[in-house]
Amino acid sequence: REALIKALFQFLYYHESDVQKAYSLCEAVMEVHKQKRSSGSAAAGVPVDWWWDQQIGRCLLILRLPRKAETFLVQSLAVFPHPDTFLLLSRLYQRLNEPERALELIGMAVDRHPFNVTFRAEQGRIFDALSKPDDAVQIYRLITKLNPIHVEALASIALNHFYDGNPEMALMYYRRILSLGTHSAELYCNIALCCLYGGQIDLVLPCFQRALLLSKTAEQKADIWYNLSFVALSTGDFHLARRCLQLCLTADACSGAALNNLAVLAAHSGDLMRAKSYLQAAKEVLANSSEIDSNMEYMQAHYKL
Repeated sequence: REALIKALFQFLYYHESDVQKAYSLCEAVMEVHKQKRSSGSAAAGVPVDWWWDQQIGRCLLILRLPRKAETFLVQSLAVFPHPDTFLLLSRLYQRLNEPERALELIGMAVDRHPFNVTFRAEQGRIFDALSKPDDAVQIYRLITKLNPIHVEALASIALNHFYDGNPEMALMYYRRILSLGTHSAELYCNIALCCLYGGQIDLVLPCFQRALLLSKTAEQKADIWYNLSFVALSTGDFHLARRCLQLCLTADACSGAALNNLAVLAAHSGDLMRAKSYLQAAKEVLANSSEIDSNMEYMQAHYKL
């Protein structure tokens, strides 16, 4: 019956996405195991418990009970060091804002499985979360040696080149991803930006057009229109830049960066009251933005509002 119950859990969790029922099933199974152990009738129940501990921890993570999930996942890891348990615990610690513990745990997993690309990718993500881009890029470069078609590693290396001021190198990696058959709005948007800052102007608008065609969510559309505004600014067309930012706000009314840039454009055109209104709205969305604070201080100092 153990195999049947496991299959039932997997059906509830993965197929039906009914986490609450899957969790209830795990609790019922653990209760049965506890009763058997207390009666002494099933000593063989111990090696099975690690799997159910792992599934309870998995369910509790989805149910947003990380502290409770930690107990079960640590118990599962102590009995059997399954790779999924390492990853679940790592993501649990990141959710608890403890990336150092997550990095230490994944380091243990990497020591056990040095050529496991999944653990290496998790390591790179944690370094990114810790704002250590150089360490993260080293990990991603190692991943590409182990798996030359790992899309996440290629994209992360490309992003690092772009922000280091090497759009041509970034474009090379993005084209490699494109050659692997990956087509997405984000990919074409990034290629368009690399072409823009790399001087390949003729490819910019076609890539943005393809990105808009592939965009499926309001957030993607907002991001594309926001980036298109920089194309307009680079050509000196402030009216087109304003229209792009307004379309960005149509897709995502809470885009603080778009509101801030609209404020700058309004101030440039002499409409100071509208600029102040945009900045106040941007401040409500991005309360901790130093750029918005700087713009507000500049306007207060140089304009009579």
